[in-house]
Amino acid sequence: MLEMLTEFEDDSDEQRGIHNLQRQPRNSLEGFGDKDGALSVWFFRNLKDGTLEDWLDPYYVRDLLKRVPKMVARTVKLSSVIPQKTPSSAANLNLREATRSYIYGFWQASVALSTVRTAQRVSQARGDRETTNCEPCVGILFPKRQGRLNS
Repeated sequence: MLEMLTEFEDDSDEQRGIHNLQRQPRNSLEGFGDKDGALSVWFFRNLKDGTLEDWLDPYYVRDLLKRVPKMVARTVKLSSVIPQKTPSSAANLNLREATRSYIYGFWQASVALSTVRTAQRVSQARGDRETTNCEPCVGILFPKRQGRLNS
């Protein structure tokens, strides 16, 4: 793994400049962008087919390779969860996604998914029908906001 990372690591000024340029369209696409980011996305999309993908691929590969050792360390710390009775497929999916989010280091997603499942279980314990609706979670995830998620 380290050999692969070394292949992508080059601390030259040129490589740092390229890395910063690769970051610009990615940042523009992953969140709120700015005019420069939008321009770089437009430029790479209109240059030729596959250019944006070719430009972003090494950025993501480098990023993931750097994260792998921590991902492995988090994975080996996990314990098996053996339920007394088979949980619903929704519960199994939710646990799997929350665990993957934890492994990949997506802390907020992991907490949000765990909170959703906890709220669903509390709702079931009260006798409510099972739902995939996230409305019961709004008060837990956003204590100052009450009501609908999109309000």
